[in-house]
Amino acid sequence: MLRPLRLLSLLVVLVSSPITRAATADEAMELLSNARSTEQLEVASVTARKAGVSSQRIAEAKMLFGIKTQDVAYLKALLPDLEAIAQKFETQASLAGISNVDQWRGLMNYVEALVAMEQRNQDQFREHISEAMWNFPQQAELFGQAIEKFQLQQKMDQWVIDFSTPLIESGAEETTLGTLIGSKKALLLVFWSSNIEASIQALDSAEKLYRHLLGSNIAVAAVNAGATGAEEATEKVRVEKKLTLPCLVETNQRILVRQMEITSLPRAVLITQQGRIFFHGHPMDNSIWKALKRVVPAVRPLGE
Repeated sequence: MLRPLRLLSLLVVLVSSPITRAATADEAMELLSNARSTEQLEVASVTARKAGVSSQRIAEAKMLFGIKTQDVAYLKALLPDLEAIAQKFETQASLAGISNVDQWRGLMNYVEALVAMEQRNQDQFREHISEAMWNFPQQAELFGQAIEKFQLQQKMDQWVIDFSTPLIESGAEETTLGTLIGSKKALLLVFWSSNIEASIQALDSAEKLYRHLLGSNIAVAAVNAGATGAEEATEKVRVEKKLTLPCLVETNQRILVRQMEITSLPRAVLITQQGRIFFHGHPMDNSIWKALKRVVPAVRPLGE
């Protein structure tokens, strides 16, 4: 049985050396499982077919890769292949523990819901996510996250951020969102709290993002969303971690936290020069790069 949010437990390590001889089925499946891009996945699929891996296992690996990366365009193009597998689904062929064709269709429904979400089609989204829940209730947590994301997306479409919103820089100097973004195309805020250890550790990633995006026309800053002793705590963490990105604190009114509905930390929010929000999610969510590329097409993900 699949565990919620662990559909892709095999997709973790990139194979370091290519197979130069004819691959066995197990080696081909390892290549499929370890693919880090759609290009690698397609090459691995060819190898898998030559090694005699079933079309169902290849399609399953592709679907789970697309779900992990939230590559909606890739998943949408894959739907005809997934439907073909549904017509002849074999439980024993599933490596991820998909028990029956209903669960397979549940994941297909989820894919269709993601497509509807991207198209801002609420009726279609509700129909497909409801079917996903019915067919594969064991994945309710995964599907519930999609519902939360869609609801947040609808709110984001209505929000316009006020750039006069005040913040306090580490060192007790007041600034505004407008000063932070300046003439750049967007501002990426990473919210954290000195009271939450996991969010403190996320500052290391925020610093890497800041350095990676230097010169990219995107500003980056960290905002301590904590309410008690935030100024002193922010300065302490900034010094200890040797952070070079701007480190800020909400004022007592905590305007941004309330307006942007920051309910979990760490949280990254990408605000365009027009005050629109293009991303609202975990800083390590791969879809952040899609949002960044909407603003600056030349942006490349870390590691590329």
